[in-house]
Amino acid sequence: MSALTVPWREPIIDRNGNLTPSWVIFYNELLARVGGSGTTPDLSQIITLIEQATQVIEFQAFVPQDAGIQQAMRKIAELEALIPQQPDLNPIRRKLEELEGMILDIPAPYRPPTVEAWIAPTLLNSWVNFGGGFNNAGYYKDLSGVVHLRGMVKSGVIGNAVFNLPAGYRPANEELFVAISNGALGRVDIYPSGDVGATSGSNSWLSLDGMTFRAA
Repeated sequence: MSALTVPWREPIIDRNGNLTPSWVIFYNELLARVGGSGTTPDLSQIITLIEQATQVIEFQAFVPQDAGIQQAMRKIAELEALIPQQPDLNPIRRKLEELEGMILDIPAPYRPPTVEAWIAPTLLNSWVNFGGGFNNAGYYKDLSGVVHLRGMVKSGVIGNAVFNLPAGYRPANEELFVAISNGALGRVDIYPSGDVGATSGSNSWLSLDGMTFRAA
């Protein structure tokens, strides 16, 4: 004998108050199993047949990885077991309080932190961006607290600051970098005051690309 199909996903009664088609089929099959088409089957027979039908349904258990969620689910199961047994609601209330506290302790889903966008500084001492498809001057601080510089600048005064880094983006001590400047070597110093200084090189162009240091 084939298993009795129970239409779990369909409502029993439609909006007009009639049995839905799947439940009509189920009821007819049920009557046939208990030996009649006009006599309402005994309730115990119906329960037995439904239990038999549920035994052929395959369930896949979901086991959450988070220990807090697992513990909360165990508390929910304990609460379900208490409800039919307790005329006194205090034990159920205490279980609900425990469950509420555990749910509040479950950590929020992990969201990767957002990396800061490049920040365009105000250029000083006649320095301007080189343009022509090269990076404009910019800086940002990554998630590890390391400040990154980029950009090609020109036309400023050698020996003076290209721009000034704000508090939180400055080194603890003076940082010295070798820079490419007009096809030769130059020097850039970054000071605890925040000044990014073009110490030597050519003002035809000066590259800040790739300079990094840990913020104080």
